[in-house]
Amino acid sequence: MSSLDFGRDPQELTSELSNTRLLTRMEIGDQTWQFDAGRVAHMLSPKKLKPESPWSHENGGYTANPLDLPSTDDFYYLIDDSDVQAAFEARFSKHKFDYHSPSSIGERSHYDPLVCFLNECVAIGNQVYMDVFIGRKKASHHSRFPIVDIKDRWWPHLTFHTYDRPTGDGIGNASPLKPDLVGVDSESAPILCFWKLTSDVGKADNLKAEIAIATEAKDNWPEMIWQSATYGRAEMATIPLRAFSLVIAFNSKSQMLRFLIFHHGGISATKELSVKDRLCCKNICLVMLSILLWQSPTDAGIPPFTNGINFLLPPLVERDESKGGHGEITNVLHHALSVRGRSTWIASIKFNSSSSTISSVPQHSEHFARKQLHGKVDDFLPKESRSGPSDSPFPVQVTSGRYSLRPRKEKRATSGSNQSQPKSGHGSESIQDKESSDTNRLYRFHNKDIKFTLPRWKLTSGNIQDWSEVKDGGVLKGSWPQAAKRTLEARMFSACTGNFSSPDHIMSFEACYEDGSPVSNSIFLPSANDSLENVFWNFHGAKPPPVYPKPDFRSLCFSLTRDEGETLENCTSAFELMECLLHSMLGWLDLYQHGFLHRDISIGNLLKLKSAATAFRRDFSALPVGNLISTRNIGSLNSFPELIAAVENDKHRSIADIAFKIHKHAQVLTSGSGCKAIWTDGDMGADMARYFERLTHDGAVLGTAQFMSKRLLKGRFQNEIQSPADDMESFFWVGLWSTLKNTNFTKSAEQEIQWSWSIAQSHTSPIQQFVACDGSYIE
Repeated sequence: MSSLDFGRDPQELTSELSNTRLLTRMEIGDQTWQFDAGRVAHMLSPKKLKPESPWSHENGGYTANPLDLPSTDDFYYLIDDSDVQAAFEARFSKHKFDYHSPSSIGERSHYDPLVCFLNECVAIGNQVYMDVFIGRKKASHHSRFPIVDIKDRWWPHLTFHTYDRPTGDGIGNASPLKPDLVGVDSESAPILCFWKLTSDVGKADNLKAEIAIATEAKDNWPEMIWQSATYGRAEMATIPLRAFSLVIAFNSKSQMLRFLIFHHGGISATKELSVKDRLCCKNICLVMLSILLWQSPTDAGIPPFTNGINFLLPPLVERDESKGGHGEITNVLHHALSVRGRSTWIASIKFNSSSSTISSVPQHSEHFARKQLHGKVDDFLPKESRSGPSDSPFPVQVTSGRYSLRPRKEKRATSGSNQSQPKSGHGSESIQDKESSDTNRLYRFHNKDIKFTLPRWKLTSGNIQDWSEVKDGGVLKGSWPQAAKRTLEARMFSACTGNFSSPDHIMSFEACYEDGSPVSNSIFLPSANDSLENVFWNFHGAKPPPVYPKPDFRSLCFSLTRDEGETLENCTSAFELMECLLHSMLGWLDLYQHGFLHRDISIGNLLKLKSAATAFRRDFSALPVGNLISTRNIGSLNSFPELIAAVENDKHRSIADIAFKIHKHAQVLTSGSGCKAIWTDGDMGADMARYFERLTHDGAVLGTAQFMSKRLLKGRFQNEIQSPADDMESFFWVGLWSTLKNTNFTKSAEQEIQWSWSIAQSHTSPIQQFVACDGSYIE
């Protein structure tokens, strides 16, 4: 038990873990797929686009539809190289596997035999790697896949060890997990494992190590899958922009093993592989070899243009790598932890010189602030006293938009000012101390070089020609939207940029690897040639679904805006709060006039600007309402008299009159005040074109439960169409939340505390937060 758990009721810890499993289960829903081992070996192998692929740089570039994603047939794979296959066949043929089944009953009795088995597979893979490396060196062999010395590959010393105790760090506000086995990049068995080692703890040594591959053993698949999903979530948390995480699961009853890949769109796994069957053992070794062939961040699913601190962004105008922007992350503002979904990551970024290559920097450089871990090695050794349980009277946090929300805590007499800091979830938000107020904590994903890549598509706004013009930096957001919606937020930002109370947009783009392929999960999902019936994994053993789910394709997209804001909880007066709400409402209305509905008005998505951004904002205008009230081209009229005359005999004349009144009042209310607040985050938005022509919504309703309208909450299972009125009601709930949790007033009446509880807990049981098992809510 960790120092944080000392004194806590074991039933409480069990309940907490059960809730985490439930949330991951509801996130994943029915997005569970299984494939032959050879297919999974391809998924995990280093790969390159075929020259004839429409995504490839080599065929003249980018002839594919920007909204399409590549499939398994579009790649060459290192695991398929003839010399790799020859070395593998030779080494495996000489090895005799004999899994020593334990005589005693229980999953723990399998830990040591499973460790021996997995390390045998690793040993074969290492031998194959060295055979290929030496053979190519002697023969001056040229391949599309050059390989590095074994000491320079991604995990040069991967070994598995029995663990079965809490990790040294937890994820989010949860207690540390307890994987049964761990694969670490160390030849010695560590005493304590971490999901991410930072300078607070020190470098890996004989006492501590970073988990490379967590392994779980249980006697039934369903329970094991959801437990494994918590490990996948932890791995995603430590490198928030990675495309996938990997866990090994072993069924101690059937003695079957699976590799599990979590990839923002669900789970993809190998079919059951028996450790007692030689052909299955060969397939396990093949998949393990694919992992051992990893050499670069790209092979591990990490975008090649960032190491978590440095970013190489595309040129603003041309497709010239030398015009790319060199940015440095200064503060991570938010990371939404999830195993499936958008996994939104937001950070402040500053720009300096242009460059197309950044050399590796020592991982433990003190130039960067580091994440505080739940505990250090000493915390897990015997002590006479440990900290007791938390005495906080408030409910658990609620995650929404850019910040994690938690009811305000009373100031203690011995404390300083009680700043209710928005949780900074920068990947390692997951491993920070619960009550820490330090939001400037960064760490490096890896020590490798990063490289510039040209995106598949990008959308820029304004007249900025060069990164040197972005002197004050901005806010960079990365997320994994569903494939059909991955340009939506970019279009929302671009339509309204520079307008009153809308984000000041600079650029949006889809991340790509060096060969031009999008950073996506498409390689892990069924292709057009697959029968969904054959690859759907119905591991509950129930009857097949009447309709098989559509695969949840996603890709990594970024948006860069100028403005950095803070929560409305930090407003210094009732007047300032009302002013911020009014300004953000006008920004929302401007967005609606340009043909988009936000659909997630929440405390995390309305931001108080840190300074009035008058230099970058036009005055509010309701004239664009012409885009909505007529099929004629009147959206570009320059005055309300012209607009009203154009719709004089139109049934929408009354709307034009109302818009004129709003326009006049807005001019009075905002004159000389500057823009005080903006809306942000368009991931859950909708294009209004033919939006209301549908009889029902095309999925479960979207939004953050604490701020959704009562109408929608009551109709969560009825596929209600979300309307502008629902968004407007959300502003009321945001205002109420901001009032009750204002950080500048430290006293709370008992009724206010109870009201805070009511809002935070209202309609938000884990099942209600993730109602749609088919994934329609998990956008």
